[in-house]
Amino acid sequence: FAYEDIHYPMGKPTPAGRIQGGIDALGLAEDALIPALGNRETVDAVLAGRQEVTPAMAAALYELLDIDVLDLLPQAAGAAGS
Repeated sequence: FAYEDIHYPMGKPTPAGRIQGGIDALGLAEDALIPALGNRETVDAVLAGRQEVTPAMAAALYELLDIDVLDLLPQAAGAAGS
């Protein structure tokens, strides 16, 4: 993978990208996120990157999609890159 890492770096996925990948991998519809995120408007905002994931949302998404909470929280993502 060294060639790809050098010539085609992908970078770390955004929280929205991780969530989208999780629902795609499980074959779920976006509506499956409503119980974890609250309502359809919040689902749309989170997936569009207009709204950050809260700790409560991250915990619910972990239960639903098995995504590491630290991959979803913006504070943790910023700290991990430091």
